[in-house]
Amino acid sequence: MPPLWLRYSFVNTSPLAMNNMHFLRLNMGVNSEAVNNAHFNNCFFDYLTYGLLADTPTATTGKTLPNSYNFSSCLFLNADVLAARFVNAHSVNFQSCSFEGNGKKNTPLLTDVAAIDCSFYGPNGANGLNVKDCYFEGNKGLADIRVQIETGGHNNPYYGTHTFQGNTFNRNWI
Repeated sequence: MPPLWLRYSFVNTSPLAMNNMHFLRLNMGVNSEAVNNAHFNNCFFDYLTYGLLADTPTATTGKTLPNSYNFSSCLFLNADVLAARFVNAHSVNFQSCSFEGNGKKNTPLLTDVAAIDCSFYGPNGANGLNVKDCYFEGNKGLADIRVQIETGGHNNPYYGTHTFQGNTFNRNWI
């Protein structure tokens, strides 16, 4: 059975709290646009094309969103392409989460990140990506985690602070 399309979509939402949710066999688990202050606790993203996409088309207009995404005890398993992507983010935190078997349909040229892909917009304050006590195994792609910063040039070289503590990285497939 082919995956169904989008299950949950949130636009201009603040705050957003999801507890004990299971997203299974969908094209996309959660699509959020311009969401501020999101909390995901015990959520399972399983057999999806994309687990979570968080974006805002207004980052260059002076707004800093997606803002404050917090994940605790979440599982991101078997996403065909990518577990979680944040575009123009500000403060993304993962604690005690697991990323396993993601990216199985990524290209042989390894153009995709399998687990967490974050871009930050420096001129609005790139607060950072924080990953603590998480587990990564069997993901296929360019990397398990990618952090990209748009600095705004030499007048605003703010890169943010990104912390990684107590994580386990095991078997990355090519």
